[in-house]
Amino acid sequence: MAIRLTLREFLEANNLRVSQVEVTAREKLSLPLGQNTLYRMLSKERISKIDLVAVNSILESLSSLTGRTIRLNDIFDFERGKPQ
Repeated sequence: MAIRLTLREFLEANNLRVSQVEVTAREKLSLPLGQNTLYRMLSKERISKIDLVAVNSILESLSSLTGRTIRLNDIFDFERGKPQ
């Protein structure tokens, strides 16, 4: 199985920048999202370890920026049977 981050595609489709998501999470919503967390996540093709606190912050920030509830399947893709 393989979990693939589709956040880059989501950001492009919604005309959002990584910096917007991070700043919104930290400054507007007061969520615990480290600086450059998204850049580090986006630098990897496959996710091997996940920080659920960071993912929650990202989802909250994206929901705030888009005005709709963003879910895990909006930024991650699961492919059954694919090697990691």
